[in-house]
Amino acid sequence: MILIIDFLGRSGRLPANLYMSIFTRAKISAADRFTLSNYLPPNTTYFYGFPAGEDSNFFNTVHPWKEELVAARPLVCAGQHIKVLTFGATNDGTFKENVIPFPSNISESVEGHERNEMIKAAIKNLIPKKSLIMAQPYLDESLRDYFQIDPRITNFVNDKSNIRSYVDSEFLPRVYATFANGEEFNGKEYDGPLPCVIKVASSSSGDGVRICKNWVDFQKAKADFEHLNGVIFIEEFINAVENIGVQFGISYDPNGPMEIIGFNQQFTNENGNYLGGVIDPNKKISALARIYDVLLTKILPKVRAQGWYGVGGMDVLIDVNDKFYFIDPNFRMTAAFAYVYLMRHGEFKSPMMTFMGVFHGNENDFKEKILSVSKLGSANKPMLRIIALTKANGFYKFNAGMFFDSYKDIAPQAKKLIELGVSASTLKRVVEEQKNTEVRGHTVFSKNGKMKKIISFSSSSFRPSS
Repeated sequence: MILIIDFLGRSGRLPANLYMSIFTRAKISAADRFTLSNYLPPNTTYFYGFPAGEDSNFFNTVHPWKEELVAARPLVCAGQHIKVLTFGATNDGTFKENVIPFPSNISESVEGHERNEMIKAAIKNLIPKKSLIMAQPYLDESLRDYFQIDPRITNFVNDKSNIRSYVDSEFLPRVYATFANGEEFNGKEYDGPLPCVIKVASSSSGDGVRICKNWVDFQKAKADFEHLNGVIFIEEFINAVENIGVQFGISYDPNGPMEIIGFNQQFTNENGNYLGGVIDPNKKISALARIYDVLLTKILPKVRAQGWYGVGGMDVLIDVNDKFYFIDPNFRMTAAFAYVYLMRHGEFKSPMMTFMGVFHGNENDFKEKILSVSKLGSANKPMLRIIALTKANGFYKFNAGMFFDSYKDIAPQAKKLIELGVSASTLKRVVEEQKNTEVRGHTVFSKNGKMKKIISFSSSSFRPSS
């Protein structure tokens, strides 16, 4: 069961029954900005979901338990008139307002083609036609009438190989080679520069990204992508000092707003896979105003003209010379959006690092060790803000943000959560990287814990997100 944790939970009390859905929405007035309701028409159904495998020309290897959490994130920021399509475990029937659950048989044990077919059938049974917005829509002809926006438009603007149709080349990394599919990529020789970045054109969360520092990395990427059907290309590696995701909204109303909502900094692993973000209300980046201007005056108007609207994000790298590059389009809600929304609404003042975590234990263990330090359960200064939680077979899985006061506190905070029993790749990576003198994606530490001002990406195992 997923527990949607009240993002305004200030009572200091733990829920009496942990297995009960407790999503208690804050009162959101029509004047509140940056919710999904500000950009999507009334009676929209929003599904933060992706085709599994390679369905609909999209490469996605994310495990279903993560997809259950992902689909629940819009509940935090839906606003007044948006319905959210979630998996059956999200709601046990005690909370019905603006939630449309999938049948409970679409569980985390259902994967691949079977999962896709069950979701497609459920959409036809649950959703009125012309009402659905899906993060990465299915391309089935039989589903087209259920979407507000022609799914071919969303798929086109999200395809990395199409980014040059709406972003000028001066703001993009160079492309060294393009291949029709994995077989062609595996069969052709490459004599271009290293390091380089190999990308599957239609993918997300770094699923289809490999950063190749040497020929060993390159050959491994060939093996990883050999059987893929979609377009693959090789791109310039940017030695960046900042790696950010800019969140934006485009109103469905042609006279409505097209605006920047905020930004987050990104933690990624050595392959470019997204691990988590940092949202810092006080962070200043000198290139940000220029990035925003290019988005608002050059990029987003072109995308709007194609018929797309909603909330989305654009991943951006900034090099040591303050030159910026748009590297990954995400014309859909992103992993950081809900947290950026909360920050814009003044829900937290301290910086936060987001992550997806797992805890193994019984209900009392979870309450005492994890909820006791969350905003829901802590009467003192909380360590965590949990926004979604699932429980199955003694494992609690959750989306959360970890608060910190200064960047030198990130690794100690992460270590404390690990000691409490939280398993999370982001937390583990942060602790490991401090041992190696660097925390990639936001700041750099020396071994004595002192913070350096400039990030060095070249020797860190964290790499720019793509």
